[in-house]
Amino acid sequence: MNLWLLVFFAFLVQEPVSSDILLLEAYQYHYSIWIIHALFVIATLVDVAVGYLLGVWMQRRLAGSNARIVRYSLRTAEAFSEFAGTPSSGTAANGSSCWA
Repeated sequence: MNLWLLVFFAFLVQEPVSSDILLLEAYQYHYSIWIIHALFVIATLVDVAVGYLLGVWMQRRLAGSNARIVRYSLRTAEAFSEFAGTPSSGTAANGSSCWA
């Protein structure tokens, strides 16, 4: 059971070397590859949710702030959104424009 938790937390952090070592360890113990994949998906979803909630919290906390870092972040995010949003840029969020 401890190895399952270790695999889950390694996926949560998603550091490639430790993840590969733990995958090899789980494979040698004949753990189900489907459960390992499910843990990866769950850890990824937790990562996304925590990142989103942290971003929402930061936006609310710093809303209306005129701090230099806030101005820089907003300017950079707007420039990236303009760049990534155009199909000719080849940088669409889902990557589909790269293969068109």
